[in-house]
Amino acid sequence: NISEKGINLYKNGKYAEALSFFLSISSENGNDLEIENAVMKKTEELNKTISEKEFEINKLTLAKSSTQIKMLGEQLEVWCNNEFNNYALCGFDNTTWYKDNTSVKGDDDVATKADYIFKVYATEDKKDVDLLTSVCCEMKNESPTSKTKKKNSDHYLKLDKDRIKKGCEYALLVSELEWNSDNDVPIKKVPEYEKMYVVRPQYFITFLSIVYSFGMKYKDLLVNNNLEKEIG
Repeated sequence: NISEKGINLYKNGKYAEALSFFLSISSENGNDLEIENAVMKKTEELNKTISEKEFEINKLTLAKSSTQIKMLGEQLEVWCNNEFNNYALCGFDNTTWYKDNTSVKGDDDVATKADYIFKVYATEDKKDVDLLTSVCCEMKNESPTSKTKKKNSDHYLKLDKDRIKKGCEYALLVSELEWNSDNDVPIKKVPEYEKMYVVRPQYFITFLSIVYSFGMKYKDLLVNNNLEKEIG
């Protein structure tokens, strides 16, 4: 019979050691047909087990990596949300800021949603008819150790579609991607798309403040126009 040493190694999950042991037995006893057959059988079992374990490890590694990236993205969303709420205590009157939880299908029949929506209104009632301007916001981050680095431009098309689906005037990508790129600027206009901008997180509130100021310039004009419609 084959030594129980190899069997015990196998039972204890030490598959590589067991495989090595059986192969050494095979080399030392090359003329023993019983041992050779047993070794071949165990070798096949061990190779299958090792492959299965490696597959499980790879799946877990991939899942962990995806979870980390998702957590990083969610952390940036949380940070932006906290920044807005802190600033809104002393500014941004007649505005709404909310997490976009509604997926909408576009011409490509694909349902997507943004991360956050920012809207500026002319009055405290915040009716659709009093909407001055709006921003569709997307937050993007990734692990510093990620081997497949994403670019800001990878997200432009979806962001533009989300802006159109949500009926927003501006599209904003709050990004921590491409930190090492040349000519990096805190607020960047994306010329290929209408009213799309990319900002670094620390300039997120600055950008919304600029949009808010632009919108408020048309406040009186919109209010008077709405009054004329009601009277007429």
